[in-house]
Amino acid sequence: MSINNLLNEIKDESLNELKLEFDSLLKTAKTDNVQYIQNAAHQLEEALVYLEEGKLSIEDVETLLRKQLIHAQIEANKSAIEVQARIQKTALRLLSLSLVFIKEIGKRIL
Repeated sequence: MSINNLLNEIKDESLNELKLEFDSLLKTAKTDNVQYIQNAAHQLEEALVYLEEGKLSIEDVETLLRKQLIHAQIEANKSAIEVQARIQKTALRLLSLSLVFIKEIGKRIL
């Protein structure tokens, strides 16, 4: 199963634009020249794959994402302004969207 398959499980039509934004941000983050943003994207992908494979629970992934959000904010705060803006625009938004989707997936499972 892929991340797209996982996102396709979310049937709420109101989230369609957010899914497109998520996909775009993930692609951008994976190729960003800021190593922190690339790492955040990789860790996110890995967590979602582990969720699909049953190696992590919804609660585990939600906790991981919340911690990554805190870490991303700390990283942004200590970075140069240009990098700070990119972390906020890409990594923080990507992680925030991921939390929305994880909660929605959790509703379907529970």
